[in-house]
Amino acid sequence: MLNNSIKRQLLSWLMFPLISLFIIFTLIAYYITTSLTIALFDRQLLNIASLIAIRLNNSNLYNKIPAEFMNSLLKNPQDILLYKLYSIDGFYLAGEKDLPSFTHFDYKNPFLKSINFHGKKFRLVVFFPFTKLKNSNLLLEVALSTNESSYIAHRLFLLFIVPQLLLIVCSLIVVWLASVKSLESLYVTSSAIAKRSSTDLRPLSQEMVPQEIKPLVKALNDLFNRIESDNESRERFIANAAHHLRTPLALIKTYNDLALSYSSDEKINSALLNSQDGIEKMSHMVKQLLSLLTSESLNQKGFSRAEINLNELALNTVSKFIPLAISKNMDLGLEEKSGSLKIFGLAQSIITLMENLIHNSLTYCQSGAKITLILEENDEEVILSVDDDGPGIPIDQRDLVLERFYRIPKSSADGTGLGLSIVSEIAKAHQANVSINTGISGKGVKIAVRFKKKISVL
Repeated sequence: MLNNSIKRQLLSWLMFPLISLFIIFTLIAYYITTSLTIALFDRQLLNIASLIAIRLNNSNLYNKIPAEFMNSLLKNPQDILLYKLYSIDGFYLAGEKDLPSFTHFDYKNPFLKSINFHGKKFRLVVFFPFTKLKNSNLLLEVALSTNESSYIAHRLFLLFIVPQLLLIVCSLIVVWLASVKSLESLYVTSSAIAKRSSTDLRPLSQEMVPQEIKPLVKALNDLFNRIESDNESRERFIANAAHHLRTPLALIKTYNDLALSYSSDEKINSALLNSQDGIEKMSHMVKQLLSLLTSESLNQKGFSRAEINLNELALNTVSKFIPLAISKNMDLGLEEKSGSLKIFGLAQSIITLMENLIHNSLTYCQSGAKITLILEENDEEVILSVDDDGPGIPIDQRDLVLERFYRIPKSSADGTGLGLSIVSEIAKAHQANVSINTGISGKGVKIAVRFKKKISVL
């Protein structure tokens, strides 16, 4: 799977040339440090070899050079210094007999070579040490272990590599921080979009947006404008259709009532009653559509908030539904666990919310059901809920019933599928949360709307 992170792409594009350069510089550094170290070591070795040659020239060639003298020539006590004196035909005379002899080289210049001797690395030099004629055919070979040379080469190599490595790391960190800083405005913009509700289509600000991202923000704003325009057209169409339906429905209902008052035929009256029931359902559907449009508009365009006495609204709303509850043989009541509960919002919308919650229970509960509108509070919330002991809502359907026109499969009640959707929209507009749980009695349903006591005014 491709990684589409801009920061990681920048680092990837930067790392390849940096690593390539690092490898090249490492090879160059290795060559330079190795050549420089060998050159310095060879100069030291030649100086030591010259001192040994002088010592041999001033003494008996066959006498072994004292260890104290040999150790005095060493800078590092861990190094090993060996010598061997032999003729150009390979005849051994003195020194370390096991050292390999080299006789085939250009005698005009000292012969320098790296060897392994007894498991250790040595650098040796072979040359003619004596100027006297009788000893002109003698070769002196001096070998010095490369402990000091390896240590110096290692230190020089690190002096070359470490700054380069730090430079690469610092470059990557700078690029990472620069990319984070450059993309900060994009994060701010995406965060602002993420915090919006699905109905908030206000244009995004372009003031702090980098030039490269402005086309994206402009395209988003154009999209928001088109969606808002489409939504407004849809709302106007539904509102106009609903308003135009209300007048003919009212006329049909009036004529239907007149026909019922004039007719004494039972069959005709039965048909008229069925017709009247359909008219009332259609009128309720029109009313619900208008309520849904109004509640959606609250989310999109906002509204002016005012302090609402929730107890007073609840009492009036419950009282309005008492006759309907009695006609259905249901017990509708109000339970106030706090004497004075107040929230900030739009009173008419809260009334609509209560009406839909109560109407939902009255629609789906059977005769003899108990329905209670409950008002309570805690430290942070004011809770308005409607509890009933009806058929309830299956757990897997509780999120779905908040969607428009969704009705529980095989439900026998004549609902519109809009009531709880309207409740959800009004709750969102008031920054409240809707929860659906099993009723207090262990059956039925309890739908609670939780209003925050402290809300942010948009």
